[in-house]
Amino acid sequence: MPSVATVSISANVSGGPEGTWSLAPPAGVRSIPAAVYSEQVVTMSVGANTINLPAAISQAFIIPPNASFPQPNPTYAGTMTLKGVTGDIGTPMSTTAVYLMSFDPATSPSTIVITATAVGTIKITTA
Repeated sequence: MPSVATVSISANVSGGPEGTWSLAPPAGVRSIPAAVYSEQVVTMSVGANTINLPAAISQAFIIPPNASFPQPNPTYAGTMTLKGVTGDIGTPMSTTAVYLMSFDPATSPSTIVITATAVGTIKITTA
């Protein structure tokens, strides 16, 4: 029996110069094979950390070291950079906000690289 999950991300913003506004995804249910769903806790070392991902995923949620969910693990004072491969310039990542990556399952990457400037723990959930 296939697993079915509904991934929903929304936001309500108020108090800014744009006034109050909301962001909500389009309605729908996406079927996610049970074999694709995984959670892994990664203890990052200083430098490049290559992280294996399951094949044919459509999303990867990276919960950084200082995220408030489920709770901050010891305060992470370093920086993190997401890279396609070791050696590229990469994209700076927040150490407090959850990072979502979406992929076409047919071309999803088998690995990602996160370069860290301090030892810390992240959680990666894929579907």
